[in-house]
Amino acid sequence: MRFNYRLTISYLSLILAFSSCDTKQEPEQEMHISDSFFNNDSAQNSLLTTYLNEKPDQYAFSMPEAETAIQYDFDEVAPLFKQYCIPCHHSSGGAPFSLESYSSIRKRSKAIKEALISKIMPPWKADNFYNHYNNSQDIPDSLREKMIHWINQGCSKKDKSWKNHEFAFQPKIDFNYFLPKTPIITVKNDSDGFQFTVIDPHFKEDTYVNGIEFISSNPSILHHYGLMADTTGLLLNDSSSKYNAKVNYGQLLLIDAWAKGMKPFKFQRDIALRLPKKTKFLLETHFHGYGNIGKKEQCKIAFHTVKKPNRIVEWKVLKNSELNIPAHEVLTQSIIHTFESDITIIGIIPHTHYLAQKIEAFVITPTKEKINLLHIPEWSYVVQNKYMFENDIKIPKGSTFYLNTVYDNTENNPEQPNKKIRNIKFGRSSYDEMLTCALITYSK
Repeated sequence: MRFNYRLTISYLSLILAFSSCDTKQEPEQEMHISDSFFNNDSAQNSLLTTYLNEKPDQYAFSMPEAETAIQYDFDEVAPLFKQYCIPCHHSSGGAPFSLESYSSIRKRSKAIKEALISKIMPPWKADNFYNHYNNSQDIPDSLREKMIHWINQGCSKKDKSWKNHEFAFQPKIDFNYFLPKTPIITVKNDSDGFQFTVIDPHFKEDTYVNGIEFISSNPSILHHYGLMADTTGLLLNDSSSKYNAKVNYGQLLLIDAWAKGMKPFKFQRDIALRLPKKTKFLLETHFHGYGNIGKKEQCKIAFHTVKKPNRIVEWKVLKNSELNIPAHEVLTQSIIHTFESDITIIGIIPHTHYLAQKIEAFVITPTKEKINLLHIPEWSYVVQNKYMFENDIKIPKGSTFYLNTVYDNTENNPEQPNKKIRNIKFGRSSYDEMLTCALITYSK
């Protein structure tokens, strides 16, 4: 029987450690990108070589040789756990256990220390030296050291009456509008499955949204959510999956998606999505893996709505539907797109499955300037994210966007989902592959 979702070796080792199992730490793998990662254009390869030679090692982290003389108390590190750990590790979060109390943190302190030293946690796969992101989850080294010192000092806690105190998890976003809850869904098939649900919010006027959260009652059995808006009356009101699954996605407006590892987000500028008065939504729920028959799931979607903003955001979805990955091969596949007008990119969301190893997204302008967008040297299916740029990236007309992804369809890939290795093409099943990318943009 398969796991209901696969995990990277390091991530699985960490979960076993958190469960009080002894694990042997895997040797750290050297992080690099092969020459085949990029197109054969010599100018682009030269730019990549220069970047790799000059960038610092963001993954290097070493503790001071001597322990600090400063004695830390739980009161001093509790805000760090609340900021960096509990957004996932709470009772209804996507992580496999809660860290909402002192006792739960102390119980797993050894594994937490190893996760902090190895930088496995918090999960953030993007190379922060390639570009800067305003939603980066990486902990600054100085704070990481503080948490580790506290653990080394025995998890000190002066206020004994607070021993079993539980954090009151509070989302960072003030959601002020909730869509009607979806029906409770019971998984009936022991494989990948999809459920399509129509949600009619009965908006009385145009609505502007700059923050969205998906709240699942059972996130462990999910592959992803996709939320699409219908502004032209295509969808029926009866949540008929047989009908709505046939709606051409190209006729709907993608407004958000959730996959493993993603957190709620809010645009940090005076920008928002515009949802016209008669908008209906199609929620795609993709159940993943085996062993889930009889399990139930229900989704609640929260919006943060605002007054009419200065800028209207749009999602530009790109994909390579001709994806073809022969059995027993390692190769690079790409999305290539030329912009026909000036555009501003504020975020990027790549998506692929288990065979992907490395991702890089960049733009080449008409003057041959390379604009870095995103570099993920070790892709993980279970740690996906929205990457929101610290600064808006203005792209001139005629520029070409590249998203290059290395796939490993061999028996050497520890994430290989197929027992019998076969040719893989573009498909929605977790055991097929995808190469898609959403650019969060606005125009002039």
